[in-house]
Amino acid sequence: MGIGIITCQVLEKEIKSLIRDNPEVSHFVVMEWGLHVQPDRLLAAVSDQIRKMEDQVESVVLGYGRCQAMDRLPANFKIPVFRPPAEDCLGVLLGQERYEQEIRKEAGTWFFSRGWTEMGMDFIFHELQVNRLAEKGLDPLKIAHRMLKDFTRGLYIETGLEDDLRLWPKALEISREFHLRLERTTGSISLLKQTIEEALKEQNRHLKNFGGIMDLFTAIKERRSCRSFSTEPVEEATLEKILEAAIWAPSPMNAQPWEFIVVTSQEGKEEICAEAERCRQWALSTSGWKWLDKYRVDFLKTAPVLVVVVGDPKKTGVDQFLEDGSLGYQYACAAAVQNMMLAAQALGIGSLWYTLFDKNNLAQILGINPEKKPLSIVCLGKPSGDVPPVGRKPVQEKIAFFR
Repeated sequence: MGIGIITCQVLEKEIKSLIRDNPEVSHFVVMEWGLHVQPDRLLAAVSDQIRKMEDQVESVVLGYGRCQAMDRLPANFKIPVFRPPAEDCLGVLLGQERYEQEIRKEAGTWFFSRGWTEMGMDFIFHELQVNRLAEKGLDPLKIAHRMLKDFTRGLYIETGLEDDLRLWPKALEISREFHLRLERTTGSISLLKQTIEEALKEQNRHLKNFGGIMDLFTAIKERRSCRSFSTEPVEEATLEKILEAAIWAPSPMNAQPWEFIVVTSQEGKEEICAEAERCRQWALSTSGWKWLDKYRVDFLKTAPVLVVVVGDPKKTGVDQFLEDGSLGYQYACAAAVQNMMLAAQALGIGSLWYTLFDKNNLAQILGINPEKKPLSIVCLGKPSGDVPPVGRKPVQEKIAFFR
């Protein structure tokens, strides 16, 4: 199911830099930055978001320090909750000890994190809680000047993100407004990274390191043909990652001869299942294989997602001139199916590769261009139970060396 992240808007960019393209992060929620001046509201809002994620993720990471609220989170969540060991976002970026050292060094220090700087004067007014004074005819800027009269230094925190330097002029402008001496210091996103790593380890999914997913060889050996699916839908982000894996399959001359039709409507699945059942009956009567009498195709209508893999014979490569004709596009689509199934396994999704259908009939059901051919159906969904392993013969029995 992956992990969820709930973060203050102030740390949004830092966290996004850590989780970019990480398929294990399935939920990401950014909270309004002004909540931290009202700790009780912040506590209620974050608790509500955690409750919403309880049945959708395996753990939650908070992009917050204590913020006068997070130490009061309820202890009865169904999932573990992780947060950096710091008082607030400044402690998260500097480390709590270093943060306190800077305050002891010069008590009148106003800190500029990337997020705070980007919000400019609005943040200062909100932080000082003077933004409502305008309603009473008072000038918030004058009040802010009075409240910051004992501040002497501005400290701009660089964390190595791309726009650190872009925001320096804005910090300089604010410092001049309040007569602050602006200095730079180097912060770090290591506390955020460590917290995310702890949450990923909690999943116990054979993670090799931060940013990794299930080891490839583990996915290969643990993949099973799943014929019994739960009703839980496959999240759109997860499905996109599975389909993206498919398009990175090899193909002749990089022709990429595939298209993918995603079927999630029950009506569509029922129609496909009926066609598959017709073919099963035909195969049973033609082959005489008794095991086909017990073989059922109901999974085609119970799987949350069917991905129909369509191949284009015109994109088959130079093999079209060989004796066997246009097979290259079929091999490429088969490789795409394999990529999909391994990606699904790594993401905790069950899969099944299905091919017993009449190509013309399926093409008619789905409105596929007559010049293209439906080659496979990949069923996807959360398994409704454990899928027993199927043994393999020793590799030595299947290898011959031509030396």
